[in-house]
Amino acid sequence: MRRFFSSNLYLDGLRQLRVVGVTYLVILMISSIFFSVFAGINYSSYYEFTMYQTNRFLPIIVIIFAAIFTIFIFSFMNKRNASDVFFALPARRAALFFSYFAAVLSWMIFGIIVSSLLSILGFAVYMPDTVTLVVSTIPCTVLYYILTGFFISSIAAIAMSLTGTLFSNLAVFLLIAFAPRLFGLVFKYSLQDMLPIMPDEALPYWLIEKNNPIFYFFGQLVSGLSQITMYQIIYLLVLSTAYTAVAAVLFTCRKSETADKSAPNRLVQAVFRLTFSMLVCLIPCKNILDSYRTSDHIHIFYYVVFYTIALVVYFLYELITTHKVKNLLRIVPTLGVLVLMNLGFIGGIHIIRGIALADSPSAKDIASVRILDMYSSFFGYKSNNEIKNIRFDNMEVREIIAANLEESIQKIKQNKHDYDDNLIKVLIDLKGRTMAREFYISNEECENLMFHLLKNPDFKNTYKTLHDTDSANYYMSNNPYGFTEREIADICDTFRREVNDMEFDEWMKFISTSSYHTDYVVYGEFLYLPQAIQIISKNSENWYFREYSISSATPKTANKYMKLVNRYSDKSIISSLSNIGAQEHLSVRGYSFMDRNGKRVDCESYVLSPSGQKDLEFSVYLASLYNKQKNLDIDITKPLWVVNDGQTGKTLYINQPDGVLPDCAPEGIQPIAPNTINIYTSILN
Repeated sequence: MRRFFSSNLYLDGLRQLRVVGVTYLVILMISSIFFSVFAGINYSSYYEFTMYQTNRFLPIIVIIFAAIFTIFIFSFMNKRNASDVFFALPARRAALFFSYFAAVLSWMIFGIIVSSLLSILGFAVYMPDTVTLVVSTIPCTVLYYILTGFFISSIAAIAMSLTGTLFSNLAVFLLIAFAPRLFGLVFKYSLQDMLPIMPDEALPYWLIEKNNPIFYFFGQLVSGLSQITMYQIIYLLVLSTAYTAVAAVLFTCRKSETADKSAPNRLVQAVFRLTFSMLVCLIPCKNILDSYRTSDHIHIFYYVVFYTIALVVYFLYELITTHKVKNLLRIVPTLGVLVLMNLGFIGGIHIIRGIALADSPSAKDIASVRILDMYSSFFGYKSNNEIKNIRFDNMEVREIIAANLEESIQKIKQNKHDYDDNLIKVLIDLKGRTMAREFYISNEECENLMFHLLKNPDFKNTYKTLHDTDSANYYMSNNPYGFTEREIADICDTFRREVNDMEFDEWMKFISTSSYHTDYVVYGEFLYLPQAIQIISKNSENWYFREYSISSATPKTANKYMKLVNRYSDKSIISSLSNIGAQEHLSVRGYSFMDRNGKRVDCESYVLSPSGQKDLEFSVYLASLYNKQKNLDIDITKPLWVVNDGQTGKTLYINQPDGVLPDCAPEGIQPIAPNTINIYTSILN
């Protein structure tokens, strides 16, 4: 044990870091208190916070201070005298490294735990009852914070072990932290731009940018949507452990003479120099690849500028780190390596593109198909989390997928970019392997595909059934009336039960094309029923989002919503109707009335005038009509008056019992044809 750890050195490391550590703790505590107070002031309605959202700055602070801690504790390696002294200590070098590294991690972990507890306490004190902290997110998030500090510290330890000046310490730290992910990002996006059928699922998962905690957390500051997965935790643990092992080996093998030097030898110096230059070269490389698939050709001056910048970086890094002008001539021959790196990057993507375009299986070669994502203008959106495990092995589905994949491949070869409305992402199971692809299909092909997919009872059930509140959160798209959490939950629960009891063909009518434009849901309804039910998954690994409109397709939900709106609006609007002579901001519109020929008609929006006798009679009539049916249900399928208060934005819903325009209605209330869009397809027939 003493070969790898010394308690005396560990305590000495803790003492050396106390000033930086106290600063770190103070900043963390201030950020925790700030976010708790800020959230308490700004969130009064129903909201659920994840552990990350309690202090968005915490991981950024950890990333910054992990590097500072490590560079500070190992700074003796940048000074020849101090380096000689430390390396002459009786303790083995491995014990010196791991003891000091453990001191860094101890400060990091202590700060994370204190800050997390303070955030939890702050939310318990400052949050209203409508705001809750999702307790299940605490363990994974805190663990990921700790691993992030571990990851950054291990990178900084490698940089300190490889170099002997502060500038080269920082440069190599940034190089190791960012360069692999930047290379991967540009490679990934360049490949997908040239190969649109290649989704993320077709690429190695470690290429996904969120696996790097630096990219992940800075991205979270912008979006805040993606949650931490178990793969991220395992990936970061393995990589951090490997980096620490590399740092330990480099530390124990390091010569004391490396102090005050930018690199231990010329080979390592060349690797750093070439990597920095290649990062600049990624910009023209990406544009060269883009020029193969677009007609927009970048002017040659553009390439000259960026390759000149790459050369400046190449020579400038050498000059800054070595302070020797004569070395500039010595490094000219290795520019050939930089040229080969550019050619390899561009050529490698072309080779992969060619291999992928040649891989077009026939229907007979396909064993089964799994749908990962499907966005259709006809049938709504379904994500991989709900249907990804359903295998479709019937020949009709295999033929549709094979034919449309081949068509997409031919379009790519011909450099065509015409896209249809329906995007589908699939896993194609072949003999001994699986391939992921995404492509657009026409409306006709989408309808044909859905016809055969719906023959599968598992798909049919998953496509319709809404998740219960144990696995998903239900919200309303907006809340202008200030409904309570209980009232919103009641409306959403009614909607969920109503949809789950709905016949499947009625459900297909409801979601056809979009929830806002179907032959089943009258377009005009959305003028007075603007609300939508939003469904958001609680599972971070199987996340999904849905939005469905309240409409005549869900009469029970519409009734509950309209009655609740009336309860919040009736006093002020009834008062205005009763005193129409003093009002100029009430408008009324009728829906679902019958004309003399028995056809359904709506009524144009009419602004009630305070000076019209007919308007006065009509407003009194509406007030009386509402008072008679105040405690009755509101039937959205029957004639309906909608009164809007332009001053307060409130609305009142009143059923017309007989469906005929009353004699007291002003002449300005003219019947018009209802605005409907008939696009539902009969795939079930």
